[in-house]
Amino acid sequence: MRNNPERLAWTVLLAAFAAFVALAIGIPAAISSVINQSTVGAAAYVRLQAGRIQTYSPPATERDARVVSLEGRDVEEGSTIIVDPDASSQGLLTISPAGAREPLLSALAYSGARIQIWRATSPRFTISRARDEVMLIMSAGRAQFTVRPREARGASVTILTPYGYFNLGEGIFTVEVAAGE
Repeated sequence: MRNNPERLAWTVLLAAFAAFVALAIGIPAAISSVINQSTVGAAAYVRLQAGRIQTYSPPATERDARVVSLEGRDVEEGSTIIVDPDASSQGLLTISPAGAREPLLSALAYSGARIQIWRATSPRFTISRARDEVMLIMSAGRAQFTVRPREARGASVTILTPYGYFNLGEGIFTVEVAAGE
């Protein structure tokens, strides 16, 4: 290469052009990815309606569950809500996207219900095209889910049961998981 300076110049020029193209494509793609993939946890709140309900978060077990009062309490991803099998027990779970006044999802859990918050997130940035995402695992009991319409962005609400899953749109839905059915 030292004998041919023209060849060296073309090699440097082509390497610089390749670096320019990589940066011109890579930087906007990385920024777009960060904007559309960054999430924050949604606010989840559980409140006693009647009877008795308990919650626990991993790594705690059901034996470590705390009783929820009428004032309610915040819960996080991974938390499990257990409604006492007593016929009069009911609990209300609400999940609101970060910074929203209205909850995206309200779940009225009836006696014997067991619901785990698997995922509850919303996009970190308001310009994101990503949707609010809620995924609940319902392993027992009956619950009524109310999914409210969203003006700013869409939402993905999924209920997983031992027998299948449901993707809920806007509206009111009742899901019941009975043993042996």
